[in-house]
Amino acid sequence: MPKKMRRLTLAEQTAGHLREELRECGRKLPGVNALAAEYDVSRRTMRSALLLLEGEGLVSAGGNGRPRTACIGPESQAVDSERKLRVGVLLAAGMEGEDPAFRSILYKLQLDLEKRGHEFFIAGKNMREMKGDVRRISKYVAQLSADAWLVTSGSRPVLEWFASGPVPAFACGGRSSGLRIASAGALADTVLRDAAARLVAIGHRRITILSPRIWRDPAPAKMVRDALLEMEEHGIRTGTFNLPDWDETPGGLYALLDALFATTPPTALLVGRTIWLEAVKDFLLMRRLSVPDQVSLVSLHPCHEDAHWQRPLIAHGLADDAAVHRRIRHWLRSLEQGKDNRKQYQIPMHFVETGSIGPIHPDAQ
Repeated sequence: MPKKMRRLTLAEQTAGHLREELRECGRKLPGVNALAAEYDVSRRTMRSALLLLEGEGLVSAGGNGRPRTACIGPESQAVDSERKLRVGVLLAAGMEGEDPAFRSILYKLQLDLEKRGHEFFIAGKNMREMKGDVRRISKYVAQLSADAWLVTSGSRPVLEWFASGPVPAFACGGRSSGLRIASAGALADTVLRDAAARLVAIGHRRITILSPRIWRDPAPAKMVRDALLEMEEHGIRTGTFNLPDWDETPGGLYALLDALFATTPPTALLVGRTIWLEAVKDFLLMRRLSVPDQVSLVSLHPCHEDAHWQRPLIAHGLADDAAVHRRIRHWLRSLEQGKDNRKQYQIPMHFVETGSIGPIHPDAQ
């Protein structure tokens, strides 16, 4: 009679995932609480998993609450995947349109995949060039013969098509909630709401959100609705002034700003893409409007590292970009093993208030 195979415990499965990651890149492990949140398990399960790895000599306990240290690194074991993958990236608006942090993630993924013998490429056309048209996008994607797709900031219709197709796909941001598609993205909900709440609290009534189209089309995303509701709860009647529709091009952005500041200008701008921030700052400089004396400014995503040399530092959202990188890597490792992994992860963001936010200037009342 064949011997019945024992089912692995959750702690053993968690230890296996950690073991794979440590052998691939090696890193100093954070505390139990952070690891448990990252791997979506209880602290008790994570402690058991770490004890298993300690018993194998793969990690050493730091003691007195200090982080554990990995005892193995990338050079200690060559990884030979049985299944080689051709992984494509479909960008929302080209590499220049991606936030610097995500460009760094893509670069690291490329190095990791090519090291493991996989093929990595970025599609020559992006979704904006194809007008977000699902028929055009689907036809184009089919011609590229990828084994897996990473889709950045995809609209709901585009992600619905990928979710229903035969080729595995991973949504990097975008409107993926509730779809059967793997995803990870920074959860900007609290950043947008907290920024709006703070601005209202110090007297701002004319607040404009410069949002990507996917945040407002075909209907405002939940995080946008929450921010507008925050304004409405303080007596602000919201409309297209607060969430304008515009053409997401350099010319379209300047045309929108010209229109907004023509008569009754906003006293605060919430900028939904890091790449738009410099253009907004240039516009304000040309109008001789200072931040925050005359206009408060918030970036809803992390600022580029160069921004820390500037004053005032722009208020911004902050997330663990390394966590997004790890989630994509876990998904790709599942594909190597022939697993259908469609788990969705939301990476928390928090609002960092800086000197770019201030009370309303008396002349703007």
